[in-house]
Amino acid sequence: MKSTYYEELPYEEKLVRFMRGVAHPVRMAILVKLAKIDSCSDQLLNIDYPVSQPVLKQHLVGLSREGLIKGSTRGQILYYCINWDVFWEFSDCFHMFFNNFPEKANTQKCDLGRKL
Repeated sequence: MKSTYYEELPYEEKLVRFMRGVAHPVRMAILVKLAKIDSCSDQLLNIDYPVSQPVLKQHLVGLSREGLIKGSTRGQILYYCINWDVFWEFSDCFHMFFNNFPEKANTQKCDLGRKL
């Protein structure tokens, strides 16, 4: 992964930070919009979520700080795009986490659904 923010963290901590970074409907709306376009965008003020511009900018800063999106200024315009390296890293960590427990998925017994 190219991002130094996550480099030295154990994969469990990477998962926590990634999930914390996307755990808000506005942030998900931003990421969905960015994922649907072919290049960096300056059109994020038109996301499909009712939010003020200051709140939107706060979420953009948060996503950028977490390394989930990249921003670039061209003149007076700020462009954003998804940091796919971080998303691929998350995917790898997610699979690594759940691949540690495949034997438990088929053998673990849980009686919580049963009336006592």
